[in-house]
Amino acid sequence: MLTKTKEKIWTYKEYLEIEDENRYEILKGKLVMAPAPNRFHQDICGNLYFLIKKYLQKNNIGKIYTSPIDVVLREDIVVQPDLVIVLKENYKILQEKGIIGIPDIVIEIISPSSVERDLIHKKNIYEEAGIKEYWIVFPKEKMIEILFLNKDKQYDVFHIFSIEKNKKLTSPLLKKLEINLNEIFEE
Repeated sequence: MLTKTKEKIWTYKEYLEIEDENRYEILKGKLVMAPAPNRFHQDICGNLYFLIKKYLQKNNIGKIYTSPIDVVLREDIVVQPDLVIVLKENYKILQEKGIIGIPDIVIEIISPSSVERDLIHKKNIYEEAGIKEYWIVFPKEKMIEILFLNKDKQYDVFHIFSIEKNKKLTSPLLKKLEINLNEIFEE
């Protein structure tokens, strides 16, 4: 008879003790390795970073960080979103080792190996944590879905932006932000 052994529950403290070159996240106590992204993923990430950073600096309202940066939502949840935005009023969560607390916006760029993790597991984690906006970028489709936290603390779809249907991306939280989708998905 086989007996099921209890799976180890990882904590942030144990995570900090890992001494290898891999990228990891802790999703509700489970240690998950994150493979390196492909070139197109990196192009999109760099474009978004540049365009959003320019907007944040011009309006003096926040900071943007790119992965790898630890975002500690709880002791058993440490994520490394592709991009993280923290608005000025929440700068207290910015610490030397990363972001300890709830950022305002997280952005994940879907890759073939991250579909289930980003669309289900992380979406649920971000919603439960109370992250105000979750942007999901679909490189192949050249689409960005922006979810926002409603008054019931659940995600609603703000808009699905598609390079074929929309000229500009906007955000409920970043009021004057307008980004040409061609600038995000340029190759």
